[in-house]
Amino acid sequence: MKTFLGVTVPFVLLIAVVALARQADNPIDAFLRHDYLRAIDLAESRLKSSTTGGGSAQYYCLLGMSYLELGMYEKAQLYLKQTLLLAGEDSTYKQAARAALMKSEFSDFQAKPSTSLRRELFAIVSNFRASNLSSVWPTDDRAVEAANRRTAETISSELSDIAGDWIDDFKDKLCPFCTSTRYRVLRKDGETWMTNSEYSSSSSHLSLLTALTGKLTGEHGMFAGKLTGNVASTTASSVESLRVSLDVRVQVEPDGSGMVITASYGSPDGRFGMITGPMTEVIPRAPVTRHFRRVEP
Repeated sequence: MKTFLGVTVPFVLLIAVVALARQADNPIDAFLRHDYLRAIDLAESRLKSSTTGGGSAQYYCLLGMSYLELGMYEKAQLYLKQTLLLAGEDSTYKQAARAALMKSEFSDFQAKPSTSLRRELFAIVSNFRASNLSSVWPTDDRAVEAANRRTAETISSELSDIAGDWIDDFKDKLCPFCTSTRYRVLRKDGETWMTNSEYSSSSSHLSLLTALTGKLTGEHGMFAGKLTGNVASTTASSVESLRVSLDVRVQVEPDGSGMVITASYGSPDGRFGMITGPMTEVIPRAPVTRHFRRVEP
C-alpha cells in the first residue's frame, strides 16, 4: 500500500494513476510551465504517433521554441523552418515560427552578415508582415504581438538600409574617370553621403583629382542626389581642369542585397578655357544605368 495525494491506495493502482497522469500530459502545458525537456519529449512522441500529419505544425513549432529556450539555436531553427515548409494554409503556428525565427536569424546576421542569410531573413520578415494572424502562441499577449510587429519593421528597415559598401557589377564603370568600381554610402549627422574615394587615371592623360562625392536624399529605398569630382587633363603643352557632375537616381532592392543607379552627366564645368579633346570624349552623353551589389562586411 502507498499513500497518493493523502489517500492510501494499492501499489498497482498507484502505477496506473501515474501512467494515466503522464498520458494526459500535454506538450503545450509542459512548455508553459517551462519544462522544455518534457515539452520536447512529448511533442516528439506526438509527431511519431501522428498518422494524419494535421497537427504537425504545432508540434514542430513547439519543438523549435523549446530548443530556443534551451539555447540550442541551430536545432531550434531547423524545427522552425520545418514548420514553415509544411503544406496547408497559413496558421498561428507558422506565424509564431516566423516570429521566433526572424529574431534568431537576425542575431546570426548581425554577428556574421551574408547575402544568402540576408535574403532568407528578408523572406521570413516579409511573410510575417504580410500575415494578419497572431504570432503569439501558445499564449495570447497583445503586448508581445505588438513588440513582434515592431521588431519585424526594424529588421526590414535595417536590411534595406542603403548605408554600406557597394561594388559595380558592370565592366563599364559608372564613372569613366574611376578605375575603382567600389562605392561607400555613409550616414552622418542625419545625412546620407555616397563616395568613390579611390581615384586614378582612366587613360595616360586623364586623372580624377578628388573623390567623387555627393549627398543623397530620399527614403524607403528611393534616393537621388548629385556626385561631383574634379578632373584634370594633361598634355605636353597644357593642363586643363574641370568639375564633373553626375545626377543620380538610386533604387535599393527590397532585401538590400543590391541597388540600381541611373546617372546623367551634366555639362563639364571647365576651369581654364574651352574643354575639348580627350577631356570630354569619355563623358557619357546618355544616362547610364548600373547594378551594384552590396559587399557584406
